[in-house]
Amino acid sequence: MIWLNEAQHYFLSPEPAVAERITAGLRTLLRDRRRGPVLVMATMWPQYWASLTLRPVTGEDSFSQQRELLANTGEHTVVPTAFTGAELVAVRARSAEDPRLADALARAVDGEVTQYLAGVPELVTRYRTAPAGALALIHAAMDFRRLGHAPALSHELLAEAAEGYLGASTRYELGPGWFQDALQYCAAPCKGAPGPLAALPSRSPSAGRASQLSDYLEQHGRRTRGGFCPPASFWEAAVRHPPDLMSVQALAWSAQKRARYRHAAGLHLIAAEAGNVSSLSALAVLRHQTGDVEGALRLAHAAAAAGNPSVLTRLALTHDGDAEAAERIAHAAAEAGDTRALAQLGQRRESVGDLESAQQIYRAAAERRDSYALARLAALRAQAGDAEEAESLALTAAEQGALQPLIDLALQCGIAHDFTRAERLARTAAELGALRPLIDLALRCGDAHDFTRAEQLALTAEKKGEHGLLAVMAQRRQDAGDAEGAKHFARAAASGGDTSVAMGLAEQRAVIHDKAGAERFHQIAAEAGNLKAFVLLAHQRAQRRLAEGDTDGAEQLLQAAAETGDAAAFRRLAELRDHVGDTEGADRFFIAAAKAGAAPDFVNRANYLDNYASNLTLASRFARFAAEAGHPEARSLLISLLREMGRDEEAARWTATPQGEATPNGELPVPDSEEPASAAGESKGRHAPNELARHREPADEVAIAEQSEGAVEEGHTETPTRLGYRLLNAGDIAGAERLARTAADAGEVSLALHLGDQRESARDRAGAERLYRVAADAGSTIALGRLAAIRERTGFPSQAEELARSAADAGNVAAITSLIQARARAGDFEGAERFALEAGAAGHGDALVFLVQYRERSGDAAGAERLCQAAVDAGHIGALDELARLRRQARPSDLSVDEILRFGLEPDGRVSPPW
Repeated sequence: MIWLNEAQHYFLSPEPAVAERITAGLRTLLRDRRRGPVLVMATMWPQYWASLTLRPVTGEDSFSQQRELLANTGEHTVVPTAFTGAELVAVRARSAEDPRLADALARAVDGEVTQYLAGVPELVTRYRTAPAGALALIHAAMDFRRLGHAPALSHELLAEAAEGYLGASTRYELGPGWFQDALQYCAAPCKGAPGPLAALPSRSPSAGRASQLSDYLEQHGRRTRGGFCPPASFWEAAVRHPPDLMSVQALAWSAQKRARYRHAAGLHLIAAEAGNVSSLSALAVLRHQTGDVEGALRLAHAAAAAGNPSVLTRLALTHDGDAEAAERIAHAAAEAGDTRALAQLGQRRESVGDLESAQQIYRAAAERRDSYALARLAALRAQAGDAEEAESLALTAAEQGALQPLIDLALQCGIAHDFTRAERLARTAAELGALRPLIDLALRCGDAHDFTRAEQLALTAEKKGEHGLLAVMAQRRQDAGDAEGAKHFARAAASGGDTSVAMGLAEQRAVIHDKAGAERFHQIAAEAGNLKAFVLLAHQRAQRRLAEGDTDGAEQLLQAAAETGDAAAFRRLAELRDHVGDTEGADRFFIAAAKAGAAPDFVNRANYLDNYASNLTLASRFARFAAEAGHPEARSLLISLLREMGRDEEAARWTATPQGEATPNGELPVPDSEEPASAAGESKGRHAPNELARHREPADEVAIAEQSEGAVEEGHTETPTRLGYRLLNAGDIAGAERLARTAADAGEVSLALHLGDQRESARDRAGAERLYRVAADAGSTIALGRLAAIRERTGFPSQAEELARSAADAGNVAAITSLIQARARAGDFEGAERFALEAGAAGHGDALVFLVQYRERSGDAAGAERLCQAAVDAGHIGALDELARLRRQARPSDLSVDEILRFGLEPDGRVSPPW
């Protein structure tokens, strides 16, 4: 068993290589079955968990090893701040056996039993009653930790930094030995637990002494001092006694986020001299911001030489007033591997109409494989009529993996009706996976009556997976009144097995009573093997023969349709035989029609003739046709009619005749003929509906559960989520929720969130909270935010605030801002401001920005300025522009206000002098 207390000290080591080595070693140990069983247990505060497990949206992924270990290898449990409900009841039940628990229950505040047992009350008392020197020391340590310093804090660093936390008179009263007295006070244990600042053993005889802030006070400092910007002594101590490189860099960025640019520059310089390219780049930006262009360029070139040319790019794009100098810087950035500045400068030249200069710049970027520059250069060459070079550039870009220039040029050539070149480019793009030019060109060729080329392009698109293009082109030609074009594409589709195009066009022609047009398209479909088209065509032509007096010809056509099993054809033949007095022949066809599916119609007709027309003879005839086909109702109806007509002998014969066999569900057996046209597929290329999509079989929950558990054990943590959605789609919500819990235990919370959203939409608040809690317990900060919103809406503001704070501490600051906005919208400006100020004190400066506009609208400009200052002090650099605006409005004659954005602020909030 391996126990890692405060695991962030191992996974966020000041030396990244050490942290990575520790993580890799643990992963190897856990995978090695020969060394098992192995149990690794660790504790970690929420903000560190968020830093290590959340995948960065942009930039370098520094903690991929740690994330894999923490999020995907084992299980994690979120420890609540306090014991509540059933947990508190369980603790009380155990307290009878454990006097320590009984004491903690009696003395702990708000259920914070764990903190009491860890000596927290004594620790807090020590902190709150600390003498001035010790309090300054603790506050300096809190600020160093929350702003990025490693746990070990050197005494030299603390001693110099703490000076600024003491007033001049207090410092004088403390005397020269104040630091040792304060250190001794802070190091004394609290009822067996370490004191506020525990002394660390020295690593070597030459190493200075250091102390470590207690975990609880560190978290307390993060919650209560996040809106405080440390004094000048703090930053100056960090410069004079620089800690490890990682801490220096973290402190530098903390200063920069708070607009303390002068101190940030000093710390970045230390990191840059130690070889940190990121700090070198940041220092270049800060120097350029102050107007030191030469110094900024010198640093930017050094950063580019070290592998980061992005600063040169930034300087090129912000180099106002000297286009040539900007271009030189952009070329330098491009030589170092970043062509973005050249591409954007080319875009600027193009936007003002300087196409010649734009092309020169684009060409320089294109030579360095910039896909945007290649695209624009190809477009400009095409506009200039140089199609050959445009095509060459587009193909070069495609070889480099950038298809857009090729796509754009192919589309342009199609628009210009340069179909030969457009086809060449479109086919190349299609081979690389981009079908849009091919589709666009096919449609254009169709509209231009180049049917052969259009057809070939459509067939190529079909092979690439783009189906239905021939149908689209046929419809376009039909809509344009181009019968020949529509016929061409319908025939092409039918040749490929898709007769639905011809059938659809035939139906459209029939609606507008264009019989000839409908027949033309039915002919196309019938020639391609569409049975329904063949039957319809036979009926259409038979009708025309009858109109012309050619009964024999009509009967031949209907006979052909009847041979396919078409009941309507049999019926029409029967009517024709009846018409010429061939009753026997007519009866044969009527019975064949009944067997082909017309029996129900004949039964209905027999009933009508019996009940309304009183024509028993004709009624019995149609009942007999249906009975001959085996229709179950027709037999009894026929016997009844025969008896009513006095034909008892015939009725008796039917009574004695065995009933024909029927299918189990009462349907007639298939007649002795081919499949009726009505049941035949309309096209060889069209598939029947998927019955499983309409009639879902009940999910086998046991099998799904076993499959889910097995997949998780094998490391496939996404499987429970996928199976849960399957159960949800099948209507098994309870089963889906069970799998949502399984998925959450494996670190996948999307299903629990989705189900929670569904419950909330259905106004099932309790169900939504239950599911959001499942996701929250699995580490979802989104779920915490949604829980906070529910608690706020249901009248529990203090619980909402606690949940929102937890979400923000774990990285989801939006939970706080959403709650503030909700209160402001509800008119609770006092509650919104109070919570925003608390959030600002915890370091969430963006929460304060939401209140600035409310203060300003109410006429409290000074209050709005204070809030902006507080937001900047809390690390929300975005509020600096607003702070400058408000100060400019309040003090228009103060010229130093204009320097805020250049030089930043001093620790006390004044505008920093030039540095």
